[in-house]
Amino acid sequence: MSERTPFPENVPGDFYVEKGCCLSCGMPTTEAPELFAYAPDGHCYVKRQPSSARDVSDDRSVHRSRCGLH
Repeated sequence: MSERTPFPENVPGDFYVEKGCCLSCGMPTTEAPELFAYAPDGHCYVKRQPSSARDVSDDRSVHRSRCGLH
């Protein structure tokens, strides 16, 4: 199994979007716009780590959509 590499724009923390796994689908910013953003190249990233149970729930919702989120 290959090692997962976070996209460099992610803020430090437990949650991140894997480099090269973003499909620019719009799901992260639709489900949790306060947690995700898009880099100029169209790759999404975690702009703010979850800080509440609601945030974590929103983050997990994006993960279940099969995005490159970890």
